[in-house]
Amino acid sequence: LSTDSAGASQDPATPLSHPLSVSGQVQGGQLKLSVAYARRRYRSTAIEALAAALRTELEAVVAHCAAGPAGITPSDFPLTSLSQAGLDALALVPQQVQDLYPLSPMQAGMLFHSVFAEQGSAYTNQLRVDVEGIEADRFTAAWHAVLARHDTLRSGFLHRAEPPLQWVARQAALPVLVEDWRGRGADEIDAFADRQRAQGFDLERPPLMRLALLRTGAHRHHLVWTVHHLLLDGWSTAQLLGEVLR
Repeated sequence: LSTDSAGASQDPATPLSHPLSVSGQVQGGQLKLSVAYARRRYRSTAIEALAAALRTELEAVVAHCAAGPAGITPSDFPLTSLSQAGLDALALVPQQVQDLYPLSPMQAGMLFHSVFAEQGSAYTNQLRVDVEGIEADRFTAAWHAVLARHDTLRSGFLHRAEPPLQWVARQAALPVLVEDWRGRGADEIDAFADRQRAQGFDLERPPLMRLALLRTGAHRHHLVWTVHHLLLDGWSTAQLLGEVLR
């Protein structure tokens, strides 16, 4: 805003519309409040005390909010039509919830079949590949980075809700297994991968993917990445892998 004076905004003799008013604006990232009052009704000391109390209460609100979320309300998730009772019934931990929203039609279908055939693996995808010259620490660090970067990878699915909902966790720990499998046969690796796929996922608890990096030679690893199709389609899978490698 200009620092030049624009003069008085109204005649000093203009009657006040209210005997007490508080005006505010945010300028340069800072909230500024001003109090106007009728001198015939209020003493200046009373208004100064009011302003000090208002400042104290606002600072308490700021401190409370900065300490982290202590609760969630329907207004936090405008894409859902939940009431407060419906939200409470989901039994989510408020400090863990970053977002909550409906599923896409494709996701809804996948979720239905995943729950209907609980022991099935139709939508449990698995990538297996032999890799040369990989640095296990840097590779797993890249996976942790993309998990933190992309909300969808930290998603869980509340199939008991009506309608089903997708929630995003603020943090999620990626299960990573790095082991030395030199000397083991291909049939053992196949059996391990089969167990990873058969293990499935708790669809409500992110992340819905696991990573295993098995050393099979001096400079060779076998990667087993197991992920639920609810998180990624083919195009986004390719984009994610490219991001990890970069």
